[in-house]
Amino acid sequence: MAGRWGVEDCAALAVVQLATHTISASYRPRVDVYVDEVLVTRVDLELAISFVVKGMLALVRDGCLLEVRSGTCDASSTLLCEHVPVVKRSTSFTVPGVLRLGAGVELWSPERGTQASFG
Repeated sequence: MAGRWGVEDCAALAVVQLATHTISASYRPRVDVYVDEVLVTRVDLELAISFVVKGMLALVRDGCLLEVRSGTCDASSTLLCEHVPVVKRSTSFTVPGVLRLGAGVELWSPERGTQASFG
């Protein structure tokens, strides 16, 4: 547990690899086709998008999360028309940036001897 480790050795900086995260979403619009104001058919579409973020690092000192360093992202998308794949694309890229958390977010409190509560 990096939060506790940071408290036991106050001078040390723990670098912890975070778990891989997957973010997915889909959108299912429908196109109504009219001829002379009469509905002749409906076309169902679906756009599915997925992002897999991995390799993120957390820096912990004194039981506090100080920053999160970004990693890489695998992105994929598929467009379906009437449940048939029409276009499918994927790419990978490095996510730039560092999220600095100022004085940090407390993960472990030596006074309480417990993990911080976020609920």
